[in-house]
Amino acid sequence: MKELQLLALATFFSLIIGGGLFLLVEGDSIPGFGSNYSPAFKTLDVGIDGPTDVLVERKNYIFRDKDDYLAFWELLYGNDPTAQNAPFVNFTRDHVIAVVAGVKSSGGYDIYIRDIIEGIDERLIETVIISPDGNCAATGALTNPYHIVVVKKTDKPLRAIEVREEYSCGE
Repeated sequence: MKELQLLALATFFSLIIGGGLFLLVEGDSIPGFGSNYSPAFKTLDVGIDGPTDVLVERKNYIFRDKDDYLAFWELLYGNDPTAQNAPFVNFTRDHVIAVVAGVKSSGGYDIYIRDIIEGIDERLIETVIISPDGNCAATGALTNPYHIVVVKKTDKPLRAIEVREEYSCGE
């Protein structure tokens, strides 16, 4: 009888521990132990009409505190009284990552963070930069695409990878 109770208790704890690990897993591995774990990120803002007088070059940003984040938001929106307020970010647990494509002389360009991959020794940020080929007729207006996300903070070094994609408008 005692052996049956011990077996039942062991089975119960196995299910609890296994279920907990199952809930922690994203992708094919356990966080910190494999290469396919990808921390979830949430888009705070995305657009193609970023400022064309500041933030003019292609650049990646990471914000680890509220003041730098709010200063960036002000650069992005300037003194526009109709602009939305910066979304709240809890910097005790999160960081903000922004990618800016830089000023483009026409429409048809875009930039976005496709994935953030948590490695054992580093965090990899994969950014996609999209541009039209020479056959595309695009608007003549200046554009400056950007994408801003919030992700769980880390002390690991960040490494950026850029993937360039060109789309064809045919001919």
